[in-house]
Amino acid sequence: MAPHKGSKDKSTKLKLQPSFSSAGRENPFDLVLDYLWGKPAELLMDVLTGHDLFAESHPTRYIQIGEMAGPTLNLAAATLRSANIQLSGQGGGSLPKEILAKIPLEIIPMILNWAAEGIISIDTVTYLLTEIQTAWKKKDSDGKRSVIIP
Repeated sequence: MAPHKGSKDKSTKLKLQPSFSSAGRENPFDLVLDYLWGKPAELLMDVLTGHDLFAESHPTRYIQIGEMAGPTLNLAAATLRSANIQLSGQGGGSLPKEILAKIPLEIIPMILNWAAEGIISIDTVTYLLTEIQTAWKKKDSDGKRSVIIP
């Protein structure tokens, strides 16, 4: 028998919310770049919500970028009233047309030139495709991007 949908939500909450709370107590969130949205965003928003009249206010810029965990979330009205959150989105629709037109003809070539000149670089660790299991299980790459090569 498959677990009830609510049990997965409860399990996610039990894992994420304490981590969000702990991280936020150590260093309040100034900026959130959210590629997940859905339930993780909902849980983080709850942590950011001041749940009493004397809750401390800390400004948080929350930028919604992707929706890997889902396209929607339940947002409590209290979150907007009792938290200092500036919520916005980033995507093609949020850029002016003149900037979008520059991306393929000016911006990408400029970035590729910088990479070729060594001005910018991305630290990577490479794995052969036959090592995909090892790469997938690796928890820490010291901030390096994993790249799988055939």
